[in-house]
Amino acid sequence: MSKQTHIIDKLRNQRTRVYLPEIFDAVDKELAEGNRDTAISLLQTYNNKNDEHAKRLRDYIQCLYHPAVKLDLPDVPPPFDNTQYIDFDFAPLTLEKAMQRVKYYVRGHSEYIERTSRRELMFIQTLESLQKRDAELYISILLKKFPSESYPNINIGVFNEALPQYFTGINVDEIAATETPVPEV
Repeated sequence: MSKQTHIIDKLRNQRTRVYLPEIFDAVDKELAEGNRDTAISLLQTYNNKNDEHAKRLRDYIQCLYHPAVKLDLPDVPPPFDNTQYIDFDFAPLTLEKAMQRVKYYVRGHSEYIERTSRRELMFIQTLESLQKRDAELYISILLKKFPSESYPNINIGVFNEALPQYFTGINVDEIAATETPVPEV
């Protein structure tokens, strides 16, 4: 069974969880093969699978791109041990649970953690509780940059085309101008 067939089967099964790195892998592969419409359809299917998947993708996009979400942390990835969890199911924390902690790092939020050392320690502990690929996506929120090294064919334009409803209040053109250009296929 090909990876593409496998991801489609997982998306069709309402009881199967599909993690963001899995869908991003499939979307990136489709874009690399020149199948933009299929890639857009995969993102939309993931989003429409159930409320949990839609919330996960919406929260990630909002945290990554919305200008109001600026983490009050050093703007470099912190040192942390990301070798503990080889599979998503073994990690004690999921990306969606980690997304709920973003409020602790955003200055001005009612649950913002004032003490710098406590805030930074909590961020590192969160990263160390995630599966490696989820941790990479969580760090991308800190850097405000989609991890193009892992998914070189995905950019804000792909997300905006697939899910324009999540880009209210976000200047897509401004962000797209700063992203690494995606090679033409």
